[in-house]
Amino acid sequence: MFACGRNDEGQLGLGDTTRRHTFTAVPPLPDGKVAKQVVAGTFHTMILAEDGTVFACGHNRQGQLGLGDTTNRNTFTAVPALPDGKVAKQVFAGRFHTMILAEDGTVFACGWNYNGRLGLGDTTSRSTFTAVPALPDGRVAKQVIAGWNHTMILAEDGTVFVCGVNEHGQLGLGDTTNRNTLTAVPALPDGKIAKQVIAGCVHTMILAEDGTVFACGWNGSGQLGLGDTTDRNTFTAVP
Repeated sequence: MFACGRNDEGQLGLGDTTRRHTFTAVPPLPDGKVAKQVVAGTFHTMILAEDGTVFACGHNRQGQLGLGDTTNRNTFTAVPALPDGKVAKQVFAGRFHTMILAEDGTVFACGWNYNGRLGLGDTTSRSTFTAVPALPDGRVAKQVIAGWNHTMILAEDGTVFVCGVNEHGQLGLGDTTNRNTLTAVPALPDGKIAKQVIAGCVHTMILAEDGTVFACGWNGSGQLGLGDTTDRNTFTAVP
C-alpha cells in the first residue's frame, strides 16, 4: 500500500506527521495480514484486512478509530475484535466517524455523534465500535456509507436508511431535520429500486438498478447535476 498527501494527524500511517508529495510505501501490516480495503476519512484512514481485522490511524480526538481512546495514531493499529465473533466485511470512514458492516449484516459505529450520525438514538460519541440497532422489518444492510456528517445504509431489498445531519436536505426525507436513528427514505419514483448509495460532504446520490441517478442535499456549486444551484431535500432524478 502507498500513501501521500497531508499527514498532520498521522493519517498516512507512516509513523510520523510529515506530509508526502509522492506516493510512499506504508509499512506492512503485522502478522503477514494483507489489506483488502482501504478507506480515507477526512483526517483518518481505515484498512480492512483479508481476514476481517480492521486497522486504523490518524485523527482520533472523537474516538473515530474505534480503539477505546481519543489518542491519535501515526501507524496502523489493530482495532479490537467486534463483539460476538462478528467479522468485518466493509469499512467506511466519514469526517469524524467510522462505520463497519459485518458479514452477517450487523452495522457498527464509532466516533463523533453530534447530531446523531451514528444512528444509535442519541448524540453521545463512542470510542469503540458499537452495534447499531437492527433495521426494521427484518431488513439486512447490504451497503453502508459515511458522509461528512451523515450516514446512509442500503438494505438488501433496496430500501435506503439515513441518519445524521440534514441541514441541506442531504438525507432525502423531505425536510431539513436531523435524525439520530436510521430512518427509511421514501420509495424512489416510478418503482425504481436503489442499487448503490454514495454520500458526499453534504449531498447524497443514489444509483437505481435501471441506471437512473437520484440526488439530494446541498447544491450550491451544482454538485447535484440538476442544471441549477438549488438544494433538494428529496431524491430528485438527474437528467
